[in-house]
Amino acid sequence: ALIPKPESFRIIPQHQGSRTIVTIEGYDGRGILFGAGELLRTLSYKHGGIGLPENLPVSTTPDKPIRGHQLGYRNTANSYDAWTPSQYEQYIRELAIFGTNSIETIPIFDEDKSPHFQLPPAEMNAKISAICNKYDLDYWIWVPAQFDLLDTSKRRHYLEQVENICRMSVRLNGVFFPGGDPGDNPPETVWPLLTEVAAILTKYHPKAKI
Repeated sequence: ALIPKPESFRIIPQHQGSRTIVTIEGYDGRGILFGAGELLRTLSYKHGGIGLPENLPVSTTPDKPIRGHQLGYRNTANSYDAWTPSQYEQYIRELAIFGTNSIETIPIFDEDKSPHFQLPPAEMNAKISAICNKYDLDYWIWVPAQFDLLDTSKRRHYLEQVENICRMSVRLNGVFFPGGDPGDNPPETVWPLLTEVAAILTKYHPKAKI
């Protein structure tokens, strides 16, 4: 039977003479997506045909609620800083085939721009948000504060960047703020900042969390 939990699915083969019809049932849209991924990974492939494993049917649910990858479109990536939006879509789609349900980017970071960028970082991160929305995957951003939060000018600029990200992102489920590595501000200054970030975030994405 189908497990009644989010993202669960079952795969049911039905043999009809010389044909086999495979049905994928999902608790939700993600369940169907991950069920299709499971089927693609368990089929055997050879020239001119494919085969079903003997251990079908399958009925399962993910063990962990968050299964994500961080894809930082920045100079230190050493690979995907040169990717196009279509390459990102292919990579994220293939991650989904293996059960990934969330993608996190690094939309603001103090470092030199990569000479390989195909798009400005703000545009590429907006594209990645749209890709996640297309496949119903959560989209997260990682936004450290690498400056003294008592510096009002830098603080204002940071909040402007956060608002720009929220406005450009068609989907945004969560903000991850590291207190350290990088960043060395004390909680007394971090909490008021996050209160302001939350107000900006929920203005554009009411259900998003920090």
